[in-house]
Amino acid sequence: MTTGLARVLERVAPALRRRVLDGGLSPSSFATPLAVAALALEAPGLTVVTATAGEADALADALAAWLGAEAVALWPGWDTHPLERVSPDVEVMARRALTRERLESGVRPAVLVSSVRAAAQVLAPSTPPVLSVPVGHEVGRDDLLAQLVAAGYRREHQVEHRAEFAVRGGIVDVWPAQADEPIRLDFFGDVVERLTIFDVATQRSVRDTGVAVLAPAREWVPDGAGRAHAAALAGDAGWGAEVFERLAAGHLFDGMEGWMPLLAPRRATILDASDERVVVVDPARVRSRLADLLDEERELTEVVATTWRADREVPLLHVDYASLLTGHEVVDLAAVPGQGGGLTSPPVVQGDPARVAAHVREWPPERRGVVLATTAAACSRVADQLRDEGLEVSTDPTAVLEVRLSVLESALPAGFWLDDPEIVVWAESDLTGRRATRRVARTRARNVDGFFDDLAVGSYVVHRHHGVARYAGTTTRSINGVTRDYLVLEFKDGRSYWPTEQIDAVTPYTGGDGPALSRLGGAEWQKTRAKARAAAFLVAQELVELYRRRAVATGHAFSPDTAWQREMEDHFPFTLTADQAQAIADVKADMEASRPMDRLVCADVGFGKTEVALRAVFKCVQDNKQAAVLVPTTLLASQHFQTFSERFAGFPVKVALLSRFVDDAEASATIVGLREGTVDVVVGTHRLLSNAVTFKDLGLLVVDEEQRFGVEHKEAIKARAVGVDVLTLSASPIPRTLEMALAGIRDLSMITTPPADRRPILTYVGEFDEPAVVEAVRRELLREGQVFYVHNRIHDIDHVAQRLARLVPDARVAVAHGQMDEGALERIMVDFWDQRYDVLVCTTIVESGIDLPTVNTLIVDRADRLGLGQLHQLRGRVGRSGQRAYAYLFHPPGETLSETAYERLRTVGDNTSLGSGFKIAMRDLEIRGAGNLLGHDQSGPVAAVGYDLYVQLVAEAVAEAKGEVPIAPAAVTLDVPGSAHLPREYVEADDARLEAYRRLAEIRTDEELDDLREEWSDRYGDPPAPVGGLLDLASLRLACLARGVTSLVVQPAKVGVRSRARLRVSPLRLSYRQQVRLRRLRSGALYDEAAAELRCDLEPAETTARALRELLESLGAPATEAVD
Repeated sequence: MTTGLARVLERVAPALRRRVLDGGLSPSSFATPLAVAALALEAPGLTVVTATAGEADALADALAAWLGAEAVALWPGWDTHPLERVSPDVEVMARRALTRERLESGVRPAVLVSSVRAAAQVLAPSTPPVLSVPVGHEVGRDDLLAQLVAAGYRREHQVEHRAEFAVRGGIVDVWPAQADEPIRLDFFGDVVERLTIFDVATQRSVRDTGVAVLAPAREWVPDGAGRAHAAALAGDAGWGAEVFERLAAGHLFDGMEGWMPLLAPRRATILDASDERVVVVDPARVRSRLADLLDEERELTEVVATTWRADREVPLLHVDYASLLTGHEVVDLAAVPGQGGGLTSPPVVQGDPARVAAHVREWPPERRGVVLATTAAACSRVADQLRDEGLEVSTDPTAVLEVRLSVLESALPAGFWLDDPEIVVWAESDLTGRRATRRVARTRARNVDGFFDDLAVGSYVVHRHHGVARYAGTTTRSINGVTRDYLVLEFKDGRSYWPTEQIDAVTPYTGGDGPALSRLGGAEWQKTRAKARAAAFLVAQELVELYRRRAVATGHAFSPDTAWQREMEDHFPFTLTADQAQAIADVKADMEASRPMDRLVCADVGFGKTEVALRAVFKCVQDNKQAAVLVPTTLLASQHFQTFSERFAGFPVKVALLSRFVDDAEASATIVGLREGTVDVVVGTHRLLSNAVTFKDLGLLVVDEEQRFGVEHKEAIKARAVGVDVLTLSASPIPRTLEMALAGIRDLSMITTPPADRRPILTYVGEFDEPAVVEAVRRELLREGQVFYVHNRIHDIDHVAQRLARLVPDARVAVAHGQMDEGALERIMVDFWDQRYDVLVCTTIVESGIDLPTVNTLIVDRADRLGLGQLHQLRGRVGRSGQRAYAYLFHPPGETLSETAYERLRTVGDNTSLGSGFKIAMRDLEIRGAGNLLGHDQSGPVAAVGYDLYVQLVAEAVAEAKGEVPIAPAAVTLDVPGSAHLPREYVEADDARLEAYRRLAEIRTDEELDDLREEWSDRYGDPPAPVGGLLDLASLRLACLARGVTSLVVQPAKVGVRSRARLRVSPLRLSYRQQVRLRRLRSGALYDEAAAELRCDLEPAETTARALRELLESLGAPATEAVD
């Protein structure tokens, strides 16, 4: 809470408390938080109940602005129902467990806010404790691991999601179920020696922390009495015996919480745990909402119980209204007609400082005003603008209400006008119309296109020099005292073993099903690769010609970021992912350069491309240039228009819309405004490309969903974009390897890190089943969500909607498709956005970019008729708010699917993880054949050599066509005794070990090697001897590369042949001075200048990789020429 707002609250609280207790205050977005804060100021420990979860969230945000974030707690509810086969969200369960412990320990928040659904939910009878582990604390590592398992945490080889932990020797990684970031515990014996927060994307520690708080990932784990009850039910109730037996045995499993109502000995709620006063906001709506919820839950539970063949009534998860409030002192904030007098919303000023000044001048001397802005920069700007109007303005929080008008920093969502005492508060949303945003610390997620993620035993790979093989795993072998890890590859003529140093010559194969294996050392592979190289050369020629034309073009160099730019960006309610930040930096650098930008930003569904475009557009307008945003559909145009208008509110930026949803008069005005320069930003469909639309000074063209435009439109875009900066956004994923190939040709930014508040979508693929549809819709209604029902045939879509309305009478069903009248379609979409409908039966019109956070269930009744990209895009429309989302992809029962349709559905069903668009795109390549790459038909060469190797060949051909001399990486043969490998007990997972070997093979400098050594120590603990040997071997390889050495062999001592080990190094160029130095240091050494070979005997201690590097370095710096 800011000091300034605290003073305002203290001044108004007594009058408001009297009005609340007299029943003279009606709830509203501004009055409710003010009234609750006033009550809490006098008597902390309130519980507030609202009708919906959305209202509870909004109220908690507003109360945090009045009372401070620590004083307010939000009590979330489960999003599941009895007997459901999935568990509630782990973060929700963890936050509930933390809040319960806080209440039970007497550390109560000033206000606990809950929706009626969450408040009426029966409490778990037994919850695991919250663990707190401070640094320096003595705790048995194995005891801690056992407690984590008992609290519902899953053990994985690498932590990537909440409620996971991983163990590597004395290092324990854990992602607390309630936290935004994972923690690394470094044990020394039983003492926690160090605690660090680590980055899930890189798996490296980023900063130290003092304590690890680990909330349970299961809110309910049956205790002894609960297990005994479950055992009794297992013998008594045949219908659920298997589940009851698992509960009786103490097993933890997905969906176990759905059985809790059957085992809860008493039906207590959170209100029973908090004995203080309860405030009910709009009791009539709260009572009605709970009644509806109980009806929905009862019907849904009966449907599910029937599938279980239950022979008894299953208790509900929620209690009724009377039971909820019995025994509590209740304060009703009821809507009373005519009781708003004296407390209203502040005067409308539409962001105009002159209108604020006009109001202030009309006030009586006693009235005081406060203007709020969400950032320090905005505060400063607003204060300056008001001073320019001749007002005396203070920005000192301690002087609030002592001066006529104050400007403060606060995220209060809504202001108010109060007559007694006479105070006016304008929130930023009252000034600008922009909703106040809450900056959320977005959790990091792992990059989704790991090189060896999907490489399993039996996968096909391509060895650059020998062809297609089958990967058969890795093995550790010792030969003549040398212990190494080897890749096992099966070629046509047998199995072969390859040192892991050569892993960079191996790439996963993508390009078709079941390729033919190559013969090891056969000429056939060399011919195949030569053909692919020739095809790659043709692609490279065209790319380089494009590059040359762009290099000589001139455009507008935009100015560096302004203060307004930074202020606008500060209103983004999330922290950027690293990929997003890099993409934004790339775009800005392009815009500030003198050549026209042509950048493609590529990201999977929902990864945040729009924010990149938004910042670029604002930067363009700051230089008095116009920006156009071109989108493929009218719905997406409307959504973007709303987003851009909202984000630019409060700044002098005119945003216009040009699409079917705009009437002719408005469209004509927009076209005139573009021509005359009075419209700064236009969002539109392909109508923007018509000759009727001209710009006064177009500076930036943004093309969104580029993959949806046809060839004709793309040609029109090219014509429109001459000399203009172009930013293209695409949801068609491009693999990382292709990005590398295009470096310097087509500027490309990849956003591959998903926002981690998005969760994988539970995807069901199967035959159409009406009961499943009914259950899906009812489940969504129960948690106040909405449903997309996609039926892609217009002629009978109304019949489908009517049938659905009969099946689920409580659902409000609407229909939307592209052939509807524009006005009707827009009205339907706006009403659906405002949650006036529960289910939208629609065509694939919702496929592109529509962002409706409350839609978390997707049903597609004929998924077999849709393409793979369409299915993935549609699925990306749900699960955008961090809620668990469901996708049902149905095909007709009893109908044989074509092989292609079957493969498509199987692929979408298999790839449900975030960012799976990359894998889906690669699988699509296999199903359809490689087809068109960069405008050329490439199916032949890609199928022959695999996608990854082909792209490498394109990259090499591009470099050659640009006149760059390709430098072939020199292979170094090192035959040094000793153990040098990654033991499985050090790096457990195969894909992590392969990735580690690949990183090691790519290292080219000592600094990179030191960084890798540090990373391994951080992630896996102190390196054991074999790992130290491997790193020393890599260090020796770098010394050899620096000196041009391609072979370093240590021949062991051999009885009867030589008494000591012998070293042979070649080619090694030594100057005359270095040869003299060699003879002085090693009198027995032989140097053959003609063959550039060094031979010398070694003592046993000199045969290690580290000693051999020291020997090479003792000869001095690498000699460029063997001269004096």
